Amino acid sequence: QDLETEDLTAAALMSSLSLEGSLSTKSLGVGSEYHEWGSYFTLKATMLPMSYIPVKIAEKILFIGKAVRILCHPIAKADNALTSEELEAFTKALRILQNMPKFNLTLFTNAIESIRQRVAEKLLDLVVKKSDLVSHLMSIKQYFLL
Repeated sequence: QDLETEDLTAAALMSSLSLEGSLSTKSLGVGSEYHEWGSYFTLKATMLPMSYIPVKIAEKILFIGKAVRILCHPIAKADNALTSEELEAFTKALRILQNMPKFNLTLFTNAIESIRQRVAEKLLDLVVKKSDLVSHLMSIKQYFLL
């Protein structure tokens, strides 16, 4: 495939990860967390360039976007938030791939997986460890078993 087709494919990739939703003027309230994670951003598989980006990889990209949004939110504690150095490293890895003359799915998949692992670790640390999720779940369990 020629370079022009690859450029169009890259543009299609960016638009296929359709970020639907709009910023609400309502203050954050009960249920807004679900909206933030569950339905604010969606993936339109029909818009994916399937010959370049499998749905599984697109889902990982969507997860990364959601996790980065949560980890960069002011509510995330400073030690859990993604640092500017980490964000720059993610950007640099993707820019290197963007500047390659041909799209390489293996390298792209490896870069996405590396980024996904890092943000998943940060999210795990925030949700399970720092927020003491297990303790909260045990409290709920004890309450319902009274």
